[in-house]
Amino acid sequence: MKTLSPSRVALEAAGRKPVGVFKAKCDGDCAFCGHTYLTGDLVMPFAPESSFTDYGSMKRPGSKFLCGWCAGAWHVDFTQKALKTVMCSEGIFQAASNADIAYWLINPPKGNWVWVMGDQKRQHIVWRAVVNTSQEIFQIRQGENNMTVRSKQLFVAVDAARRLSVVASMGRKGAALKSPFMRLSRDLDEPVHGMIREDLHRLAQTDVQVKHDIQLLQSCTPGELWAMTALLYAVPSPVKPKALFS
Repeated sequence: MKTLSPSRVALEAAGRKPVGVFKAKCDGDCAFCGHTYLTGDLVMPFAPESSFTDYGSMKRPGSKFLCGWCAGAWHVDFTQKALKTVMCSEGIFQAASNADIAYWLINPPKGNWVWVMGDQKRQHIVWRAVVNTSQEIFQIRQGENNMTVRSKQLFVAVDAARRLSVVASMGRKGAALKSPFMRLSRDLDEPVHGMIREDLHRLAQTDVQVKHDIQLLQSCTPGELWAMTALLYAVPSPVKPKALFS
């Protein structure tokens, strides 16, 4: 099966062409993305620096070459400047703020597209991402993880979370709660991330609706819980987020 290259999506989104050291003498597979390059395509020998540690993510670890797309994605623009972005046929767009993230969750691109959320200052993340072909079910590369989001289930769960937030806020002093969770962490680094408040669990023993809503939240994927960190706390950007390299 022919592999879709996330690096190709990224470079074409930036209006760039593949790069390489020489033209391939025969067909082969890219060590990084697994994309099949053809005889005559630009390739680059795979010669990582001592700091390279992403061997476990390589699609074809036995290959000695990178395709021209992955060679181009080695550029600082993709390993540093575009670490929190959505890449599609229209360009490369920011996805750094909660408002931007909420926008893309509500308005995922059409066609082939990639969403990356780097968690380091410099990171090989583009070639490790998944090329999305759907607006209904898609994946986000968040650091070392690929997270799945099912749009329909996500928004049903968001409605449930908002209902539970209202219930949890009843009789409580101070500002109303925006979330029924003990904690939601966009960086996925909190031990209680995604855990529902204990008072709601107690109430679920006698309240059928609360029990149902808790079950909806417990059926969420890790990606859908991550998505709620934006949808429950931010007003989605009313316009498409800023484009990079434009």
